Amino acid sequence: MKLRFALSAFAVTLSVAASASAYDTTIPTSFDFTALNTTTNSEGWETDWEARLESDSQQCIRNRRAQIIGTFDGERKVVDEDRSSRNGFIRLGDEGGPGQAARLERLVARVLEKRVGPSGHRHVCTSPDKIVQNFATR
Repeated sequence: MKLRFALSAFAVTLSVAASASAYDTTIPTSFDFTALNTTTNSEGWETDWEARLESDSQQCIRNRRAQIIGTFDGERKVVDEDRSSRNGFIRLGDEGGPGQAARLERLVARVLEKRVGPSGHRHVCTSPDKIVQNFATR
């Protein structure tokens, strides 16, 4: 009896582990942000950024949330966010007043994870954060 109970508990554990592994399947997404133009004047600065997502899965490209995160005096703040088009294009901007420019340490581009697939077999679209500007050395 104890052996049957142990075997059935082991089978349940295997079943749970197998179903959980479907959630661990990741689909990588890559992107490169390009600065389109930067405007600076006595009132501050403004930069427009553009990126295109690339992935083996079309589901990982369309409607992905992207952010530009600025680090000001050690504190992180979302500067802008947008969703990608169905072709994976993203356009973001960052801006700040004259006092913020001196406090800005770096800008990081982030494309947030997205879960895709039917509910019983989900996958996760992932992508690494990228530093698009680093001012820490000035």
